[in-house]
Amino acid sequence: MLTLVDRIPLPATAITQLEAVVALLQRQLGQALAGVILHGSAATSGFDPARSDLDILAIVAQALTPDEQRVLGVGLLAISGDPHPLELSIVTEHDLAHWSHPCAYAFHFSESLCSAFAAGCFSPQAAHDEDLAAHFTVAKARGIDLLGTYPRVRLPDIPRRDYLAALLGDFEWAARQPDNLHDYTLANACRTQAYLQTGQVLSKSEGLDWFRKQDTDMAAVVADVIEALRREIAGNGPS
Repeated sequence: MLTLVDRIPLPATAITQLEAVVALLQRQLGQALAGVILHGSAATSGFDPARSDLDILAIVAQALTPDEQRVLGVGLLAISGDPHPLELSIVTEHDLAHWSHPCAYAFHFSESLCSAFAAGCFSPQAAHDEDLAAHFTVAKARGIDLLGTYPRVRLPDIPRRDYLAALLGDFEWAARQPDNLHDYTLANACRTQAYLQTGQVLSKSEGLDWFRKQDTDMAAVVADVIEALRREIAGNGPS
């Protein structure tokens, strides 16, 4: 396994967790493991040790067996939250090469699934995940190849419309949360505005920094971004 400490500017606790996840994937998947990519805030200089997840994509040669899903699930339960939450999605090379939105996935782990995993439910809860369009867009632009086997150039170019649809879905998800994720929504709107205007793929904290430099009414940004997303997805804006 590669030593990550000198390659990624993250706290030692996060590095230790990443190394544990990579070791678990290598041990259980062996030659079927084609690549492991860090994305999200940990790969875009926006990682907050008090709040951020460690977001990981793994690419495999074939679908996972139920036993592989179980062993990975048990292993990830032991790693996640100690101290940082994990989110891991595993996608086959076939599904990645034949991209279709929403993309199918072979396995998914997040903090929201810990109760199900602890109860022994390790199989994917759904066949597809709309968020993968956003995850792979960020991975393509900013991701870190943890094994040195899957450089960003090998990742597909996710269609802009699919990425925007995933972003819009994220806004709709946040609006449904009982604790009203206003800070999350505003930061997401800022980074989305940056993408729509400049094509830059930014973290939420980078999006906030970018937006503070703009001469724009911050109170209106969320509504403006959501309207722009809907217009583009409907085919009335840039393709």
